[in-house]
This record gives sequence, structure tokens and C-alpha cells, in this order.
Amino acid sequence: MSVLVGLVALEIGLLIGALIPRHTEGVLLIIAFFGIGMSLQGEVAKLFPTYPAKQLFRSGLFAEDPLVFPFVSEELLVFIILMAVTIISWYLEQGSTAVSMLKRARSRGLPLSTLQRT
Repeated sequence: MSVLVGLVALEIGLLIGALIPRHTEGVLLIIAFFGIGMSLQGEVAKLFPTYPAKQLFRSGLFAEDPLVFPFVSEELLVFIILMAVTIISWYLEQGSTAVSMLKRARSRGLPLSTLQRT
């Protein structure tokens, strides 16, 4: 269970890192996101990304024959969706960086062969 929660938390951190340019703001958003998520109750808690792992833990504690597959598959689906969103946002951000580099080079009259990524 902790591996699933770790994977989802890792993806949330990567997504926030891809979207937020400054480190301090990203860390504050991660802390706020998980702080709010731990306090959610009822139907709203089902929308939080780590809910299936929490239900898997409860099922393992209190059931004689716990259901594992539905919770694991749901958590892996959340992981895959977060991974896709992170990769897409990262590529979009990298593309906008490349476009701005090209515009700066053209405005300065530099040949495109002198462009290097740092």
C-alpha cells in the first residue's frame, strides 16, 4: 500500500514541479494539497488521489478475505493519469522555452546554430 501511495505522491510532486516555476511555491502547494487531502471526509474524500490506497489499507485491517485488485487497479489508473498529465505539461513547457529561445535569437540576429540549451 505504501508503494502505491508513494508512487501517486511522487507523480503529484512531479506535476506540481512541472507547473510551478519556483521551488518554494511548489513545496507549499504539495504540503497544502496533502494537508487538505488528509482532512477530507465523506464523498469528497473519494476524489483524492490516495483514496484507493487508504481503502486497501482499511480492507486489509478489517476484512477476513480483503479485496485487493479493485483498489490496486484504481490506484494504478490514478498513477498512469497523473504520469500522462505530468509528461504532457512538461513537454508543453519545454516547447514554450524552445520557442522563446528561437524568438530571442531571431531578434538579436543570431544564427540558429549558436543556440544551446542550458
